[in-house]
Amino acid sequence: MRWSTVFLFLLSTMALAGCKKEPGPTEDAPSTTAPETAHDVDEPTTAPGEGRAESEGSQFSKATPAVLEVLERGEEPRRTLGWSAEPGVKQILKITVDTEFEALIGILNTKQAPRSEMFELTLETDESALDEPRFVSFTINEARVLDSNETPPKVRKKLEEAMGVLPGLQGRYPVDSLGTLEEVVLNLPLDASREAQSIASDLKWALRQLAVAFPAEPVGPGATWTVGHRIDQNGIDANEVSTLKITKVHRQLVTMERDVQQTAEPQTVRKPGSASNAELTKFTAQGGSKIVWELTKPAPRFMKMTLTENKRLHWEFQGQRVMAEAVTKRALRIGREGSDSR
Repeated sequence: MRWSTVFLFLLSTMALAGCKKEPGPTEDAPSTTAPETAHDVDEPTTAPGEGRAESEGSQFSKATPAVLEVLERGEEPRRTLGWSAEPGVKQILKITVDTEFEALIGILNTKQAPRSEMFELTLETDESALDEPRFVSFTINEARVLDSNETPPKVRKKLEEAMGVLPGLQGRYPVDSLGTLEEVVLNLPLDASREAQSIASDLKWALRQLAVAFPAEPVGPGATWTVGHRIDQNGIDANEVSTLKITKVHRQLVTMERDVQQTAEPQTVRKPGSASNAELTKFTAQGGSKIVWELTKPAPRFMKMTLTENKRLHWEFQGQRVMAEAVTKRALRIGREGSDSR
């Protein structure tokens, strides 16, 4: 078995965009060309079609409704909190996403150089912001790869070229009455490179972390609640439970801490761009964040989040059963703590 070919398959299957369960095109013959070095392997990519342009008539999927349970109502005075951005409110948001990926295939280990991306967006609540669901539109003003001595020049050049197609692109996402956000549409060109699709996947992941579900009842400092719902975690049918706690309330600013736990039952997943399947036998993810939310704005003023995903896959490759485990570490940063939003 040529392990270089397995590396290429694994990185496209297990990395950032993960596996998709939708039917794909007929599988191409496996590549037999080995990369020059481990660093010459392409960056993790999305499945064909992921992050690509959606038509004007496309519909947002209806996710399983979240279940919110208040554990502690907190101190007096208590208030009914929640997103209260009026239609037409704009906010400039700078998002930094850091990613690390490492995989063990059989007895062989492969690790990709960390990458760091910065996006500047202009968010605007749509005129339908008071309806259900409420929509937020966004335009990408700037996108660039941040300096890193660990990124090989060849990989960095591909990422920089891919970043060049993002400025000016627009997208949209819905926020339900509870405050949860499931699907992000980004109008990426149909001929976008695999690197551009992967970067778009990073941005869409980051935007999905922005929504915070608040209780319908009045709460105060010290209030704690859980939010549980099923999610599509990059093609994996998973369960997510978040525990949120209010640490401070000052006028329209709410400071919170959030703990996130994700799990998934064993399931069959589709290999990207393939007619064959892989068996997911393990998936867990855990992370946490600190959030400062200005309730009259469409997104947090400050957010710092980390998330670590662990997954195990089995599949048949050239008549042999292959097992691989991968760890993806992601970090998300918005603004500076205590800074003023624009």
